[in-house]
Amino acid sequence: MKSKLKWTIYFKGEAPLIPQIEDWKFVSVPDPDWAFVLWCGSNPVVDYNGGYVISRHRNLDLITPEIEAEFRKVTERFGVNYDELCVSDNNHCIE
Repeated sequence: MKSKLKWTIYFKGEAPLIPQIEDWKFVSVPDPDWAFVLWCGSNPVVDYNGGYVISRHRNLDLITPEIEAEFRKVTERFGVNYDELCVSDNNHCIE
């Protein structure tokens, strides 16, 4: 199931350097259990950005080759190499 929805989260938080502003974009939701988010942020000292896979799962063990192919295609459009991103394993997190 490929979602055509594009969600945006806009965050303005209380950080040591105020204002700290972040703009998160869900750029791909190819499956209800998997999405890819890109974000940009800024504070008075620096502009920054990043991206990550968000999932109902604690690691990437259950991601399918088709979903990863979609994430590679989408991230490439934004100048990001999916295969160079760092992997986080959240198996240690409390359910």
